[in-house]
Amino acid sequence: DRVVEIIEDGDQPLLVGPSGCGKSTFCEAFAASEGLTHYVVDCSAETQAALLFGTRGVQDGADVFRPGKIARALLN
Repeated sequence: DRVVEIIEDGDQPLLVGPSGCGKSTFCEAFAASEGLTHYVVDCSAETQAALLFGTRGVQDGADVFRPGKIARALLN
């Protein structure tokens, strides 16, 4: 119930806990109950920002953006 209140207030909840305590399972179940798509983006202190957000590059002479994991989730 508290998570719903936080989201309805326009905020984002932060789930903290040890590995295997059910954070991802909770998020998946909550998304399903709300009819939302659930994305998983694993990261750690060593994760590079480009992997999450994306990079710019050149493809066939054109400047292109290659979205990272978070960018792809937001674009879907």
